[in-house]
Amino acid sequence: MFESLVAAGRCRGRHPPRVTAAASAELRELKRRNRMLEQENKILWRAAAFFAKEIARNDAPAGP
Repeated sequence: MFESLVAAGRCRGRHPPRVTAAASAELRELKRRNRMLEQENKILWRAAAFFAKEIARNDAPAGP
């Protein structure tokens, strides 16, 4: 979204707004948190796939 605002400002011949130190720090923290959540999501997907296989294996009928 920020990029689109900057691009719109350039079209009008304006300079992009300056980013404050607080906003920059918040953005850094949000990006870090996003990476962490993506990693956690990946782990949960793998765990779900593992347990789904285990359930399917345990539900399979035994051989003769």
